[in-house]
Amino acid sequence: MTRVLTLVFGFLGALAVAFLAVYYMLSYTPAKPKDTRFGASVQIGHDIYQFPRNAHDIFPDEGGRPECISLRIMFPEMEGLTRNNSVEMDGLTQDSGALRLLLCDSSHPDRPLTSRWTPLVYTGRVAAVDLNGTVEVPLPALEVLLEDFEQRDAFGAKEFVLKAGASSDVIGRRGLSKGDRKLGEIIDGAIATYVNCGNNITYVNPGCDMQFAFREVSVTSHFRLKLLPQWEAIRDQLNEYFESSLLKKQTQ
Repeated sequence: MTRVLTLVFGFLGALAVAFLAVYYMLSYTPAKPKDTRFGASVQIGHDIYQFPRNAHDIFPDEGGRPECISLRIMFPEMEGLTRNNSVEMDGLTQDSGALRLLLCDSSHPDRPLTSRWTPLVYTGRVAAVDLNGTVEVPLPALEVLLEDFEQRDAFGAKEFVLKAGASSDVIGRRGLSKGDRKLGEIIDGAIATYVNCGNNITYVNPGCDMQFAFREVSVTSHFRLKLLPQWEAIRDQLNEYFESSLLKKQTQ
């Protein structure tokens, strides 16, 4: 009798274990795999962004609020690094559409108080230092900054060309060579976008640096000289790219 009861209870115990195992398997929801397309969210100013992982160049492993982040994007596709564009992304040829980006938060707490300019003011300062070596705060009026330059229409902007006889013994002009190009988009008496390009005489593989503002971000974009006529399209498509990467933004 005892042996029979032992067998019965053993069977019931095994049945209970089996039932619990089946119940666990039916009720268990496996963890969803992490989305490998996007990296960690990052705060720039008061806004929070999330960029595709394959666009990251120098980027924090975790979230938080870095002073600057670096991205690489292919123009005009506006995509990050892929197997198909890996050679072109290196940007070693003049045909490359690679954009190297540095996005900086001028209000970051680690920056000196004297550096906390708005992105638009920062763009103006980049232009002023490059054109005249001016580090004054506040900046002189635009006509004072540009008094040594002629303004010529070029690619939908104003090209700043040093006047004959103007001093070249200025920090921002000492390296100025024939063929260098400096363009600015002037809005309401301020330089809203500034483009500074090297020449193909001095440099084997010349490029351009473009400075502009997006919301609370100071944007520096480097691209090949061949893309200079498309500077406006590059900036506009970058603005759309940043807008699409916003997770959370403050009301302006």
